[in-house]
Amino acid sequence: MRLHCPDLEGKVALVTGSTSGIGRAAAALLAANGATVYVNGRTEAKVAEVVKELTEENGSAGVFEVGAADVSERDQVKALFSKIDAEQGRIDIVINNPDFMTRLSFFEDEVAEEDWYPTVNTKFWGTVYCCHEAVKRMIPRHSGAIVNVAGGSAHEGVFGGCTHGGAQGGVVTFTMSLAKEMIRHGIRANVVSPHIVDTEILRHVGSTATPEMTKLTTASWDAEAPIDTATPEQVAPTYVFLASDAASYITGQVLQVNGGRIICR
Repeated sequence: MRLHCPDLEGKVALVTGSTSGIGRAAAALLAANGATVYVNGRTEAKVAEVVKELTEENGSAGVFEVGAADVSERDQVKALFSKIDAEQGRIDIVINNPDFMTRLSFFEDEVAEEDWYPTVNTKFWGTVYCCHEAVKRMIPRHSGAIVNVAGGSAHEGVFGGCTHGGAQGGVVTFTMSLAKEMIRHGIRANVVSPHIVDTEILRHVGSTATPEMTKLTTASWDAEAPIDTATPEQVAPTYVFLASDAASYITGQVLQVNGGRIICR
């Protein structure tokens, strides 16, 4: 994984949902380019563990800091940004990469408090909360880059994941609106929509699918060209590119990273 962005040297970045998968890969790539990166997850123990791993893996490249918080809880998001204020005095980049999905189903035995709200609260409201805290700090400096993460289901739907797809769609339109408001403040906001990536959440959700859901999903995938499942390292450079000055004239855009899965149907 190589992406050289000299302008990231000395920047302060927060990557939510970065204890695994694409978020972890993006945090590593930001640090490799000299940024100070706050690694985020729900528990401090897990975040500290990943910070230790990343520091050992990356050597002297960049700096990793602990940014534990459940982004679905607004008070925890506020506390996280206050911590960054106290330790760094600035925030230059925010990559909102939270995700949560309990299982692939909607019409059978769904309990809203267990199966709907956590997904929407994490994916959509977690993104909104972090963006709100970020722009409050970026506006006075007339500078900043926000990268929000949606997903393939925001653009074509997904079998069983109605609330998940709805939350992703909300992230897209929220970000486009945010970008319009922030242009005058010198702040950019874009969306990356990965499709099928080999991450922990993909494996977890797949294990909860009913036989019928598996059949429908498999049929959908079989209708596509033979495209390999992406690795987190293949997707992360897109996040970092949009956060860098190389994308200084790009805002309010949605970049789908899917290997051609949609166009090949």
